[in-house]
Amino acid sequence: MTGSCTRPWTGLANMTNKEGKKMKPMNLYSILLILFLLYPTSAIAQSKSRVKGTMPKSTMKATAKPDQLPEQPMCTTSALPDIMVKKIELRGPSGPLKPGQKCNVNVHLRNIGQCETGVFFLELRARVQVPSIRKDDTETVGAKKVYSIAPRKAGSPGTSTVSFSYTLGNYQWAQYNFTAVADSTNHITEFNEANNEKYGRDEVADALRQ
Repeated sequence: MTGSCTRPWTGLANMTNKEGKKMKPMNLYSILLILFLLYPTSAIAQSKSRVKGTMPKSTMKATAKPDQLPEQPMCTTSALPDIMVKKIELRGPSGPLKPGQKCNVNVHLRNIGQCETGVFFLELRARVQVPSIRKDDTETVGAKKVYSIAPRKAGSPGTSTVSFSYTLGNYQWAQYNFTAVADSTNHITEFNEANNEKYGRDEVADALRQ
């Protein structure tokens, strides 16, 4: 099988006008200029992005930065803070606690160390046990920032109280075990790390259904 093929630049170099007269051949520079103008600029941009190994700007997604805490304050001496969970209290409206009530869980904190604590997170968890329906679930009530506790002075520790909102379940009888964890992200260097966690237990019964 025979055939012929024509190079694209041959046609450009042998173009004729309307009267059929042969035009002057175009030099290589002119041909390259025409090809550059005809080549889509968007294709050039895409080829550059592939060569560099990056995505086009329109499709790049920003990554979220985690919540950062300020650095722990440093004392002039080698003293350290010491955060302690003193007590957990479940408080509702006046009278005995009843199922379905909205309550506050108050966590009492102390700094028994010789240096200011700095900002840290306090996390509260709740374990709900209901034997009648074989329920035993643990959930995180929430986490809050504690904006620093003053150091111990003249024998008296620095104190702070943090409150969490909590709604009791509608059970005839339930046991609530609350766990408070101070400095739950281990951000603060302390003298004693073993007293950052405490448990508190409350039993709630619906006397009207018994």
